[in-house]
Amino acid sequence: MLRKFCIASSVAALTLGALVATQAARAEDQKVLRINVGLPPSHTWVTAYTYFAKELPAATNNTMKAEEYYGTLLNFRETVPGIRDGVADVGLAVIAYFPAEFRESNIVGELGMLGEDGITMSGAVSEYIFNCEPCLAEFERFNQVYLGTTASPVYRLFSTTPVTTLADLKGLKIRSGAGVYTRWAEHFGASPSTLSATEVYEGLSQGVINANLHPTTELINLNLSEVAKYVTELPLGTFNAVSVYSMNRDVWNGLTDEQRAGILDLTARGNAHVAVQYEIANRAAKEAAIAKGVTFVQPDDELLAATRDFATNDAISAAKAMESTYGVQDAEGKIQRFMELAKKWTELTKDIKTDEAAFAELMKREIWSKIDATTYARAN
Repeated sequence: MLRKFCIASSVAALTLGALVATQAARAEDQKVLRINVGLPPSHTWVTAYTYFAKELPAATNNTMKAEEYYGTLLNFRETVPGIRDGVADVGLAVIAYFPAEFRESNIVGELGMLGEDGITMSGAVSEYIFNCEPCLAEFERFNQVYLGTTASPVYRLFSTTPVTTLADLKGLKIRSGAGVYTRWAEHFGASPSTLSATEVYEGLSQGVINANLHPTTELINLNLSEVAKYVTELPLGTFNAVSVYSMNRDVWNGLTDEQRAGILDLTARGNAHVAVQYEIANRAAKEAAIAKGVTFVQPDDELLAATRDFATNDAISAAKAMESTYGVQDAEGKIQRFMELAKKWTELTKDIKTDEAAFAELMKREIWSKIDATTYARAN
């Protein structure tokens, strides 16, 4: 009996040892994706990538893992060319910084003031770009694969002095961040600036600008509550001109069909995750900012009505600007298409609120389930 027990124990030990060795070898063989975000680890956008990194092994049958770089590898402006050149494999591509190179994709950014909810616009923008061949071709020219968009929560006006009237806007130096906000600022006699998000703090503290347009979250994410003491609660739309999980196309084409399918499923869930978390964080940020001494003010009726009129009429201006400045063909028709999608997703998401699982399933059903992992963005 003792001999049989010893033999059985030896066999079990060998089997366990072989299993451990196999798992260790497999872990060493995991393909590593380098993720870059040109923001500090505390920023809300980072939740997209911590989620992606955590879920990547399970999504790819433990054949892939991620290395994360937050504000250390490439900044915002460097990320798009950096992904193209293989410095990073996946990253947050702010296409608004490249209006000429992403002229088709930036149509959704030009219509940012239509947005009243980041969750709704995340669905509308993602569906538009995934079904826009000229848009996908722009990503291909930058050696990238588009994998969805998360739109921001509604923008507000941060300032160093109170802004509640049309007169207060005149002469204001405002960091705008996108074409639609530049047009809005100029329309009301302000002076727009195109500083990147990570330059806003310094710009406000040194007087280079005295106002900024961002979701309320950035008062905390970028510590802007230290330099911008007033927030005007104007409805200024959402920021749509981003590709959250832009991936290097060479890397994408080097994956198996199963790995690509896993990443597609993961990015559907990831975009839903960050959209919902962004909305939750946006609400919490207001309370935190007030505790830090920030004053939230209401625009007067004239400023509110004028801003809403601008948002309603700006689609025509956007179409003309895209055609005359960047040579976009049939801009009006493309804008109409996006406006139809915005209406569709407003209806689809009206009961979602912050139900992340429900939003992820909606994104999969309406968009990601229609993407073929064996053919999407594959090299010819």
